[in-house]
Formats: sequence, structure tokens, C-alpha cells
Amino acid sequence: MKRILPFFLLLTGCSSVSIDATKMDQLQNTYELAHRRQFVAIAGDESIGRSIAATAEAVCGQAGVALLDVKRPDYITVPMSPRGYLHCRQ
Repeated sequence: MKRILPFFLLLTGCSSVSIDATKMDQLQNTYELAHRRQFVAIAGDESIGRSIAATAEAVCGQAGVALLDVKRPDYITVPMSPRGYLHCRQ
């Protein structure tokens, strides 16, 4: 077991965070950005937040980001991975 553990630690260190973008409203150009769970990947909220921001810029392109909300409401106390709600400029 001691020989396999470093391999798993290496995999978790090299894994990247992938974000799925789902279009919510065709007319308002809004998206939901959510972390795609992977089997081995362990990512913190900060790295997921940075990946969501990078994905938001890629989704909106040259039009730019009008609003990106990644904060959880205060009344949510259970641990959960962050997700973003994105509105692109038109």
C-alpha cells in the first residue's frame, strides 16, 4: 500500500478542474457553470472558482462578462462545490 500511495498523490496533484457550461436562457444569454466531478480529482473551492472565472471568459468571448456570481448564499451551510451563474454582454 505504501508503494501505491505516492502514485495517487501524484494523480491528484496533476489533475485539472473541468467546468461544464449549461445555457439557461437563450434570450438573456445566461449560463450555469458547474464543476464536473472526476473520480480522482480533489480540488478546493478557490481553484474551482478560478476555473469558473476562466471558463466564463471563454464562454462570453469578445462580448465580455456582464455578471458572474459564484458566491453561496449565507443560508447554505452544507459543504458543496461552488457553481457560477454567468450573464454575458450582448
